[in-house]
Amino acid sequence: MPEQELGLEKLKGQTGDAHEVKERSKSWKYGTALDLTVLLAISVLSTVILIRDLPIRLCDIISDECLVAHCKFFLNPQVFVQDVEFQSWARVALSSMLNWLPAVLCQVSGLEPEKLYMPALILQNSLIVTATYLLSRKITQGSSESRKVSLLAAAFTMLWHPQWWNSSLIYNLDWMPYSNWMALAFLLLSFVFTLEQRKWLANFLIVIGTLIHPILGCLASGLTSLHRIREATKERKKSVFLESAITTGITASLVFIPIHFSTVGLEFAPDTDRLSVLAINIHATPWGNHYPYGISSFVASLIFAGLFSVIALLPCPGKPKDSRGQNLTSSAVILAFSATAIHCLAAFLKLAAVQNLIISRSTILLLALCIPLVMWQVWTVLAKGSIAAGLTILTFLFAASPTSLLALTMTVASQRLRDIGKAPMLSVGLQGIAAGISTIILCYHTPLKEVVLQQILNPQWAQCCRK
Repeated sequence: MPEQELGLEKLKGQTGDAHEVKERSKSWKYGTALDLTVLLAISVLSTVILIRDLPIRLCDIISDECLVAHCKFFLNPQVFVQDVEFQSWARVALSSMLNWLPAVLCQVSGLEPEKLYMPALILQNSLIVTATYLLSRKITQGSSESRKVSLLAAAFTMLWHPQWWNSSLIYNLDWMPYSNWMALAFLLLSFVFTLEQRKWLANFLIVIGTLIHPILGCLASGLTSLHRIREATKERKKSVFLESAITTGITASLVFIPIHFSTVGLEFAPDTDRLSVLAINIHATPWGNHYPYGISSFVASLIFAGLFSVIALLPCPGKPKDSRGQNLTSSAVILAFSATAIHCLAAFLKLAAVQNLIISRSTILLLALCIPLVMWQVWTVLAKGSIAAGLTILTFLFAASPTSLLALTMTVASQRLRDIGKAPMLSVGLQGIAAGISTIILCYHTPLKEVVLQQILNPQWAQCCRK
């Protein structure tokens, strides 16, 4: 009898646990659906406000990046016979699914290309926010703070677009369908399914991203393969090495199909002639161009990416036990900084074929992947940190920049030293410096700006800041 009673109690306990898990799963789904509904509504509204007057926005677009112009070229190539730029570039641009798919839709349906501009833009901006939220939910899964951290990550992405701080200086253009950002949306979703180990769906989304932007897509495929290989090394699964190589190879091969058909008959300049063009290209040689690009912007992007990576990888109490998200992020760090170093080396050695790929854009993937873990650090420090820590965090959230990120890094490092009970003086010193930097930043962004310029900075610096 006692054994039977013990068995019944055990069964009741298991039933209760199963019911609790079911209720928690149900709550997770409803909470996620509500969050995504609100985020999508805000994203759509902000996109509409950003565009306001579509004809004026269309006039702002650089011709070689305009979905509408490429559609018109596809539908009526005879109109562009005297246009040297479009004769040489539009057929290359039409190898991207962002351009050829709308062009085919317009040809089949008779729609005007302008009608597809807003739907494509809303899809792009909404998908980036959605993917960031879902990626954060996955990486922080198992934590009671997962939902709050994910909402913070999505809001921060909408407000500051941290992926714009990449070392190839590809930024802005969130007011037009842009291949880098559209591809990023699908690639971030692929990372969500990679972490869920749903390989076929992840690979499918990587292929979609690659068809939109071949280089960024291939970099994402390489990143996913690196992540899987590192995970397989822990579990000693040798078959994953071959599987990853085949997947990356197939993905890269698929890219050449639209490129081949869209550029057949075109003659490309030899590498020796291309070097002079690459030297003035703001993305291929960002350090050799003038403001707002140039060496200062390039160094600032490296500082931002480096500090963002440090914060994301710092140990943090309460981090989810599932290490796959951290493994994917650390894999992105390895890939991004290796690719950036290779790109810089190719530029100095005048290897035009390598430099032309601009593989330093891999820092786009790195920054987007770091957001969930950075926001996790921000949330934990904000929840138990001091007033000085709160000042630094709020400064970063409302005035994100390499300088405010440096202050945030000091604050997080200070809190982590305090958590482990080591180097108390260093911890206090780091927090004090961070609070000082944040105070100056906040004063600079308030009516006290003139006081800061006149009293704190010398007149020469003040004049430069006003410019």
